[in-house]
Amino acid sequence: MKMKWFEAAERGNVAELRRHLDAGQKVDARDGRGPTALLLAVENGHAEAVKLLLDHGAKPAHADAPFCNPFHKCEVDPARADLLKLLLEHGLNPNGGRRGMGSYLEKAVTFAADESKEGRTGGEQDVLKRKDAAWLKTLIDAGADVAKVQRERSPSLLAPAIGNGDHALARFLVKRGCDVNHPWDTAKAETPLMWAAEYGKEAEIKLLVELGADLEAKDRRGRTALAHALRSPNHHAPRAVELLRKLGAAEPEKKFKPFKPPPVKPIEPDPITLGPFAQRRGTLDVRPDYASWTAVSLFAGGKDGIDGVADALEKAATVRRDVTKAALSGKLAAPRGPYWLIVKLKGHDWAVVDLNDIDEWDEAAYQWLSRHAKTRLIRCGYQDTASTTFFYLYDNGKRTIDFETTGLLDTDTRFKSSSHAKGWWRQFEDENEALQALVREQDAYVPKIFTFFGDEYGTVPQDTLKPANVERIILVANGPARPARSTSKSKSKRK
Repeated sequence: MKMKWFEAAERGNVAELRRHLDAGQKVDARDGRGPTALLLAVENGHAEAVKLLLDHGAKPAHADAPFCNPFHKCEVDPARADLLKLLLEHGLNPNGGRRGMGSYLEKAVTFAADESKEGRTGGEQDVLKRKDAAWLKTLIDAGADVAKVQRERSPSLLAPAIGNGDHALARFLVKRGCDVNHPWDTAKAETPLMWAAEYGKEAEIKLLVELGADLEAKDRRGRTALAHALRSPNHHAPRAVELLRKLGAAEPEKKFKPFKPPPVKPIEPDPITLGPFAQRRGTLDVRPDYASWTAVSLFAGGKDGIDGVADALEKAATVRRDVTKAALSGKLAAPRGPYWLIVKLKGHDWAVVDLNDIDEWDEAAYQWLSRHAKTRLIRCGYQDTASTTFFYLYDNGKRTIDFETTGLLDTDTRFKSSSHAKGWWRQFEDENEALQALVREQDAYVPKIFTFFGDEYGTVPQDTLKPANVERIILVANGPARPARSTSKSKSKRK
């Protein structure tokens, strides 16, 4: 049976790939706006197919995302160094990576540290013998320059080793040229020693000083490692203070009083919950008591309301126009394949979207929903690993507002909008104010919801889906032509 090009790559069918290539198939063609055949073959671990495509001129950089992006939805087994080796043999730069994603070397170090079961405090000479260091060994053998990568791409290269207590790996990296005093937080100029001091990591403090860490290095606020320890709320920090003083750290110029935790206060309600339900506008706050979250709403107001959205979506997907009773009672059966639940709330023109098993980082899925619903869609949230606040507005499938920031500095912020002045975001005190302003400009209420089929809804704020607040819930199934690969969900909860 003949297979289509991308299906053959996904399944590793070399014979079918050869047939397509002989017929003139372009080796680097993309599946719509998605992956190339080479990336599909790499993601699914088909080494023979990978080699065939590379031998026919496929660009190795088109398949490098699994080797550098920490959030790539289809993870390649870290033991499969053969796939990385094939890409390197066909021209992939061992010192490379992708902007905003990190370097290949950083992800290899992360695997070696996170998965390490042995040799955490052993000799650095044994690091490359570990099974979980296969990617690292492959890159080193291909000529990866640790010092160059740290300097140009991955300032936090030491972070996985120090953060996971892998002393052997840390020694290995420093011996290979990793600068132990290089700030791993370039925005704050904080060094690994400052991090270890702040969190009271005595063993790592001793190791870093042994490897040459500067006790008197200062961050952008003029704070040394000792100052970080003195002002830290961590209950291990006092021991770090004592250790640093024994190691010869000078007292900071500014005197710091021992940290005293503030009295525990009851959790304050979200500002969006303070008024009557129908008057709520805005989204979740960016604040410490939320983990990473993504919230999505689409416009279902106007003349035709939610029925107009359902009419439009029926031309491209299977739509059940009213599953409200079954959903709210926990009796709604999950359909096969990707699907959304769209919840129209009383008094609101914007309907909340529950992603369910749609990959929340799948840009094409949001474009598809906005385009086929023929309406606007808001996607916003906070990613705690990268400390990034984001807001995207789609209109009939096109992203019209693009906002990402890690702190509202010019170097930390990306803002593209034809409806706002250049530098619009500079008027706000923090990223949360900017996020709320963008949502309220659309006169929208964008809470976070997630479901458990056969159980009840979970929501933030928690009263969002009270039956009295819900007008109707519709289910949209079998929408995107290409289903998302990952079925994992990021559930936003109170910590």
